Amino acid sequence: MPHQCRVSRTARRPIAVVCIVGLSAASSCATTTSSPSKHPQTAAVNTTTRPTPGARSTAVRSTAPAPTVASHIVSIVVVYHDATRSTPARGATAAHAGRDLRTVVRWRTPIGDHPLRDVRPLVIFAPGFATSLASYATMLNDLAARDIIVAAPVFPGEGADIAGAPVQTDLNQEPCDIEFLARAMRSLPPSGLSRQTLSGPLFFAGHSDGATAALDATGNRPCNGPAAVAVIALSVRWVPWRVLGNPPASLFALTGDHDTVNPSERTTSAWRNAPGPAWLATVIGASHEAIAFDGPYRAAIDELLESFVLNAATPNSARSLIGSHDIVIRRRN
Repeated sequence: MPHQCRVSRTARRPIAVVCIVGLSAASSCATTTSSPSKHPQTAAVNTTTRPTPGARSTAVRSTAPAPTVASHIVSIVVVYHDATRSTPARGATAAHAGRDLRTVVRWRTPIGDHPLRDVRPLVIFAPGFATSLASYATMLNDLAARDIIVAAPVFPGEGADIAGAPVQTDLNQEPCDIEFLARAMRSLPPSGLSRQTLSGPLFFAGHSDGATAALDATGNRPCNGPAAVAVIALSVRWVPWRVLGNPPASLFALTGDHDTVNPSERTTSAWRNAPGPAWLATVIGASHEAIAFDGPYRAAIDELLESFVLNAATPNSARSLIGSHDIVIRRRN
């Protein structure tokens, strides 16, 4: 019975060209060569080993307000290249071989005596159709401020931050984009992170079309990528899974009862049919955008996301999730 509570593959030697702007105004560029079978790279932004990719990166300080802890949120932009799949035509740009995944990676760096976790969760967040990553900045910064590493790609087909009209049919490539990025992040981490830091639980998350892609990458793993321990689905467009991992991954599904883009019944269906532990949060009065963008529900939602991520890999995963005066939570299993 649902419970309710309402309180109201082959390793190679990739070469990475790195340009970093750190917390100071100084910048540097370097070319490094690394092998994933040896020591982790912590001084360069690198790429995954499947296939042999190239990487370009820049790093900037976040313009978001500082979190309540004495720390900064660092944001590094990395471009990963997947040579095994193609990119659709967009505007004046013809279709071409390969896919570039421009990815914004966020994490918290401490000031003074506020250490980071040695091992932290990694969340790969997939944006919705034709939606800029800037729309999700508050949510992603909130998660990063809680010692969660967050990586958000601009999808080559659907992404809004690319010239030309978005191509929604490219959604079918996005589960593999998510898997590819997860492998890249863990194989050769961006500058400032290490393999040990990224060895914590892996989560796939997304909003709208991105939620559909995250569910597919978690449950079906079409490109046989790393297995996520859980998936976060915000306002699901449609439910793609046949299975949800083996053993089943946990699900946290979140919807607004005023969502006119993807009606709440779709997200409820994802929760109802999940074979593993699953939670459904319904935000009373929230629209499609309010579930993931900045607004009056943001702080309450982000507290729930944080609780789920930080507890989902433990016994009785995330069973302490509680709602607020305008959030109803149900759970299964």
